[in-house]
Amino acid sequence: MQMTSQLRASPRNEIERLLDAPGGNPLKDLFYTDADAQLPQIRSRESSYEHFVVETQPGGQQEIHRLGEHAEAYLARYAARPTFRFRWRCKRLLEQAEQAMALNGESVEFEDRAIVLWAEVAALSEYLGGAPEVDELIAALHAAYAQHVKRLTPKPVVEALAAVFRLVDQYTTRLPTKAVDEALDALEQAGVDLNYPMAFAKSDA
Repeated sequence: MQMTSQLRASPRNEIERLLDAPGGNPLKDLFYTDADAQLPQIRSRESSYEHFVVETQPGGQQEIHRLGEHAEAYLARYAARPTFRFRWRCKRLLEQAEQAMALNGESVEFEDRAIVLWAEVAALSEYLGGAPEVDELIAALHAAYAQHVKRLTPKPVVEALAAVFRLVDQYTTRLPTKAVDEALDALEQAGVDLNYPMAFAKSDA
């Protein structure tokens, strides 16, 4: 019976491995083809996008480096995915959390940045319904928000938020359950009560 269970689990593990692997593979190509069929028909002559990064050197000189070029259809495949948009937002939140972490946790500036960060966390509700893993993670982040939005935010909590956003940023396609578990552990270790009574969050002083 145990061997049969392992054989049944093997294809699922292989699918998860292919989805989480960097770069392309036949499974991703299959999903891309299906996504293309669901997207609005693209003009016969589509746009192409070139990506550049501007490097500012210590002396102030700037150099522009070309990263690559992508067709409109290629970018549309990713932009249409709720999980990709959620991951992009978390990448921006990671930058904000890291900026706050560089400050003195007792300073007014730190708390100001924490307040802005919590506002962005609350806005993650727009990504609910995209995927069960994302929903679970957003619910945990909202529990943390409810506990700290009306009080001073301890620096370890901001560090835990950064750890959560960093985990999300590691995955380009789907968020695996193990990443969600690690994110929840990071929040709990920072003192966040994941079972916080959200129904009373508005009246909590």
